[in-house]
Amino acid sequence: MSPIGLRKALRHGKFNYFCEAWKSDEDGDRWTYYINPNRFLEYAGIAKARGVDLPEIQDYLQRKLHETSNNSQS
Repeated sequence: MSPIGLRKALRHGKFNYFCEAWKSDEDGDRWTYYINPNRFLEYAGIAKARGVDLPEIQDYLQRKLHETSNNSQS
């Protein structure tokens, strides 16, 4: 799923078990997103499938998010 597709899904309440999206200004032009990492990992089954500690996965997800953010600004 592309980052844009994910944002659209979050805005429409998809994946609400592990994340939320809300308008962060009065005009509705900016959105804020929150992903609960523990619930996300539970949903995805990543931690159990790989036998990896939660902090290691959180670090990986933060790196990927940072990379995606930098690529979209280029």
